[in-house]
Amino acid sequence: MNDHHERPPFHFQHHTRCRLGVAVLLAAAMLIAAASNGRAEDEAKPDTFRAAAAEVDITPDQPIGISNLRGLSTGIADRMFARVLVIDDGTAPIAIVTADVVGCPISYARALGKSIEEASGIPADRVMFNCSHSHNVPGVGLPADPEEPSFGRDVLEKITEMTATAVDRLKPARLAVGRERCQIGFNRLMPTPGRVTMTVNPDGPVVPWVDVLAAYGHDGSRIGILFSYAAHPVVIHSSSTLISADFPGRAATHLRRMLGQGERKGGVMMFAQGCGGNINAFPLKGGIDAADRVGLVLAQAVTRVQLRDVAPARIRSASHEVALPFQEPLSVEEAEKLLAQRPGDLRYQRLANLAKAGPSPDMPYPMSAFAIGDQVCILALPHETFCDYQLWADEQSPYGETLVFGYTGGVQGYVAAKQDLDYGLLRAGYGAQMTNSRMPLKPACEAIIHQGISDLWQKLEEK
Repeated sequence: MNDHHERPPFHFQHHTRCRLGVAVLLAAAMLIAAASNGRAEDEAKPDTFRAAAAEVDITPDQPIGISNLRGLSTGIADRMFARVLVIDDGTAPIAIVTADVVGCPISYARALGKSIEEASGIPADRVMFNCSHSHNVPGVGLPADPEEPSFGRDVLEKITEMTATAVDRLKPARLAVGRERCQIGFNRLMPTPGRVTMTVNPDGPVVPWVDVLAAYGHDGSRIGILFSYAAHPVVIHSSSTLISADFPGRAATHLRRMLGQGERKGGVMMFAQGCGGNINAFPLKGGIDAADRVGLVLAQAVTRVQLRDVAPARIRSASHEVALPFQEPLSVEEAEKLLAQRPGDLRYQRLANLAKAGPSPDMPYPMSAFAIGDQVCILALPHETFCDYQLWADEQSPYGETLVFGYTGGVQGYVAAKQDLDYGLLRAGYGAQMTNSRMPLKPACEAIIHQGISDLWQKLEEK
């Protein structure tokens, strides 16, 4: 990793094009706000940041159910970790928490934020919880009985204690941000004449870069490196019944080794999952050794990032929630008529079952964001959001650098792009199709999310 800032980070084409639409309006709002704040804003600007990072082992001590296995795990290939980066501008800290878990309900992420607030003083709305979504680790949740022990409760308590410890260790720091080209995943939805199938689509959209936010002490020590990439961690998948954080965990291990020399050795290496809902890391089901190689490629990309210092500035936070409607099911009569024509077709059986179940309630879609002055925005989106939304947000953002996380604040289903949902009930690919429990989202959800992100940026500018 370049620590000398000799040239600006790799920005890709969108940083050289004129931003239109919402970006122009928000940029104008930023200028107006800056002019109106004047001297008061300058006086509020901090002289420095303070930062701290920490990690804790969250590996279960007994066999446990992991994603895509019908049975329990049979051992441990590598340990699971939760990690936190706390940054303070002198007013109120923010906390970015990442964990090697496949997902969690929205209620769990909110309970974690509340627990962290009670233990550390960081407001719950200034906490982000990102799940790596490895398919060889368990998810987390809380049992209905508050006294009942569970893996999810154990993880919550460990993260809470870890974050409180990090707050106690805050020290003067500088931040740096950067981006580097990297591709370890491919779009997994291939249109065919009959329907969309799940396979490698080399021409499909991906997010071909890794984003990095690094924190260093004023003494030159490395506090932590947060790196983010968008792809399903399924290099191991069902090829092994062992617990593993897949390529994100292996990348962190390689970074500790690669950056463990010199005056800046040490620091916490933490991975944040991007919007990889329609991207698979490659090779799918390649095994543990393949995951190690993929992690190495990602780690090497992180070390190539040309970092640029982030000037001390006030850190603002905002949250916004929208509701995503599902498509209406067919009538029972229509569905049963179709099923009678193809009684052995699983898709038509699902249509009949969903018709009998009736309409589904809207899917909550809670978003949050941190803004460091007008230089950096960290945008957090929930669920298994398709990469199209990350690409759109990166293009439209009024901030100099924008890191977009998916799988943050709750992971309860896929959020496909309009172009995928437009294929229809019986042709759409995985993530855009109906499931056993619900109809697909309406194509209009894309516009709802775009507007929600724009509203969230507006909230940031009003703070």
